[in-house]
Amino acid sequence: MSEEEDEELRALQERLVEEAEARRKREEEIRARERQIEIIVKQLLTSEAWERLKRIEYVKPELASSVKTLLIQLYNSGKLNRRLTDEELKELLGRLSEQLRRDFRIKVV
Repeated sequence: MSEEEDEELRALQERLVEEAEARRKREEEIRARERQIEIIVKQLLTSEAWERLKRIEYVKPELASSVKTLLIQLYNSGKLNRRLTDEELKELLGRLSEQLRRDFRIKVV
């Protein structure tokens, strides 16, 4: 290989290493934010409600994410100043799942 090709190869390798490092850093930042959200939400729920939310997260991750976002918004706005019970979480889940439910009726004209 010529020296020019070696330089191109080295530059390509450096760029790939930089891209991989940037991707790893972004993934770490995302995981750190997710851990922070988990800590906050866990403090806003009773242990039974937290366990329910974790189980729901396995089945319906989008619903669990919506609940977490809503809980943090309520807390930040000062509307939630105590821990939610399991019954209150069930009610909240029912309301949110109705909103997220999509209607797939097909009408024949």
